[in-house]
Amino acid sequence: MDQPNRHRTRPVIIDALKQAASTAAAQRALVLVLRSVKWLLATLLLLCLADALFHFASGSRFGFIVGGGGIIAALVITAISMAFFSRPALIKVAQLLERRDKSLGSKLTNVLQLEAQAKDESLPPLTRDLAHHAVVDAAQHVDPAALPPLARFPRLKRELKWAILPLLIFAALALFLGEPAHRQLLRYVDP
Repeated sequence: MDQPNRHRTRPVIIDALKQAASTAAAQRALVLVLRSVKWLLATLLLLCLADALFHFASGSRFGFIVGGGGIIAALVITAISMAFFSRPALIKVAQLLERRDKSLGSKLTNVLQLEAQAKDESLPPLTRDLAHHAVVDAAQHVDPAALPPLARFPRLKRELKWAILPLLIFAALALFLGEPAHRQLLRYVDP
């Protein structure tokens, strides 16, 4: 029981929770981008309509293009940082997974608390060893391979449909309005 290397091995369930955190962050970034599509297209439509009504100068249109490009760049940078660099705390991921799969109960939260006790150097070695054994025992009752798929956004298909619908409406408007819509869009592409 006094083997110091035993506490250095990390249970597979902790790695699975880290993968689930990565999946949750990537899904959150994707949902942000999908939800932004409709607002970006609505803004473009409003700008085209305002330009048709008020006949903006080319400098104003260029400013709108630069502003829109800046907003899109900020959105992309935010989504990339959310997907690749930002990770939710493991306890938050554990709670998310426990809410999505009721059969987990509070096993994941308990495993994280026991893992923290197993690593706490201020506790006596026997307590740390017992906590480590409890983590290993609790991890045997959870399928680690099932955790990352549970972290996926459950309504991603619906979000995708709501992102594609404005694109289709935008394309239909461009086709329906024909040459005037094409000319108006070209005014924004080439102010």
